[in-house]
Amino acid sequence: MDKLILGTTYFARGLLFGAIVYAIFFCAAKVTGCRKGKCSGVRIAMEAIFTMYLVTLLQITGVDSVFSWRFTMSGTCNWVPFSNEEIKLVLLNVLLFLPMGFFVPLLIRKSRSWIRTIAFGAGCSLLIELSQMILIGRTADVDDFLANTSGCAIGYVLFQ
Repeated sequence: MDKLILGTTYFARGLLFGAIVYAIFFCAAKVTGCRKGKCSGVRIAMEAIFTMYLVTLLQITGVDSVFSWRFTMSGTCNWVPFSNEEIKLVLLNVLLFLPMGFFVPLLIRKSRSWIRTIAFGAGCSLLIELSQMILIGRTADVDDFLANTSGCAIGYVLFQ
């Protein structure tokens, strides 16, 4: 029950903070002239949903709060794939990155190829794993990286 409440909290905070972050960037882009012309309501909604997803992703992985960063190298790294991982955790990591494989080619035209989308997802996963190891002192796990990248690839297939 605690995990369900925690997940609901991540989701609610992700919606709220993601909407705030998107509103700030959207207004800044309009004021500075970076965003010329009209954007469709669907495009704005998709960008806002993707921003909310990214904020929720950072919260779930634990790298969302600058205040929790310790800049420590005490984190470890597990290089052995699928050595002691529960299948449930692997599936959750796949699901965690599935929206990225869908939204990236939808919103970024240059990333419409499967290789660019999967490379973007793999890069984000690697950045999160390294951040967890260096900034928080947790374990960077190759299982998480592989599952996240697979989730991004499945999301791309769903996009197609």
